[in-house]
Amino acid sequence: MIPTPRGWRRDMIELRDIAEEIRRRGGEHSSEQRLLQDEIAPQAVAVIFGVAAGTPLFHSIILHRENGAPIQFEDRWVNPEVVPDYMNQNFERMTPGEYLWTVVPSPHVEHVLEARMPLPPVRKALEMRDGEPCLLLHRRSLVDNKTIARGWFWHPGSRYRMGTQFDAKR
Repeated sequence: MIPTPRGWRRDMIELRDIAEEIRRRGGEHSSEQRLLQDEIAPQAVAVIFGVAAGTPLFHSIILHRENGAPIQFEDRWVNPEVVPDYMNQNFERMTPGEYLWTVVPSPHVEHVLEARMPLPPVRKALEMRDGEPCLLLHRRSLVDNKTIARGWFWHPGSRYRMGTQFDAKR
């Protein structure tokens, strides 16, 4: 008998919003907007966007919960030239992902997944034990080779998993 893995499933191939993902599992999504501001891009973020360090970008941090338990710490930067109304949104009513999908419905998306130890504020927000790793999903969304958004999505390793199903073809 194979034991059933703990945690949740997530399809890495489809672009699915965290709130939709939680609802599909029969859960209740809630979110807490911890940061929403116009910020000067640090060098590492500026490189990702292809802009000069010091260029203003939008920055948001949202904590997503499933049935009251923290499940995702979303740290996202957004290009104000492409999404100028990002700062006018209430991300406790609509997730950044839902909003961006209405503005740019068909972006090119890059996903990279890695196991990482969380930064202290991430660990605290996700209510994780010391020494517990995270699944960190890096996502970059582009239109016409221009980065419109870059997100780091941290998930507690003990409460979350990602996977996909597909038919292999040669």
